[in-house]
Amino acid sequence: MKINEELLKDVSLLYVEDDANVMEEAFKFLQRRFAAVYAAKNGREGLEVFKKSRPDIVITDIQMPIMNGLELAKQIKEISPDTPVIITTAYTEVPYLMQAIEIGIDSYVSKPIVNEDLYMTIRKSAEKFIHKRMIEAKDRLVQAVMDWNPCFSILISGENLDYVNKTFLNFVGYKTMEEFLKHHECVDDFIVAIGKDKKAGKASDRWFKQIINNPETDHIVYIKAKDSDNTIPYIVKYKYFREIDQYIFAFICPENQIIAD
Repeated sequence: MKINEELLKDVSLLYVEDDANVMEEAFKFLQRRFAAVYAAKNGREGLEVFKKSRPDIVITDIQMPIMNGLELAKQIKEISPDTPVIITTAYTEVPYLMQAIEIGIDSYVSKPIVNEDLYMTIRKSAEKFIHKRMIEAKDRLVQAVMDWNPCFSILISGENLDYVNKTFLNFVGYKTMEEFLKHHECVDDFIVAIGKDKKAGKASDRWFKQIINNPETDHIVYIKAKDSDNTIPYIVKYKYFREIDQYIFAFICPENQIIAD
């Protein structure tokens, strides 16, 4: 997936370096390419800047006074495990590298720093979390489309209920998914029967398996609202997305003559 260059420009950085000359040259270079670049001259100062500004990526030297770069990286990872940390170092000794691996350092740039090498390393780290943000944005898009849908819509992966749209939540008497999950692990409590008429058999605890195991059958599911004995029939349609091992189920209110059939 190609990353839009404009998204890269929006990345914020924290650069931690105690050598003023190295800092000045790299800082000016980075400022021309990224939205926000913060600077700190040692690990302790860098940690304070990180807590206050929460930059997307941290670049830090290893050998610094007060707090070195590896200790800074360790504390940042404890606060925000997903924040990429890039170390700049002239050291290649095994103990340093082993400690960096244990901490979860994402990459390193050798000193003396070549600006273009630094930029490409930052870009690779940025692409990873930009991809993640894009996936999260697509998930929010899917949820928005589901919530606007007048049909009941449910996402299930494996045995887990991933999402229930607002139309269904409103029907069963809840305002949010979080509120629903406090009282119900799944939607089974509201599905009372599966079949083609009101003599339908009782739904099993895994109603959706009854449906996906009989793909050639037109399924009618009877659902009751919260605190109500009335049931309403719905035709169930579903689609499986193998790449993410997820099912989407849609519950469509049928015409009366379809029920009679």
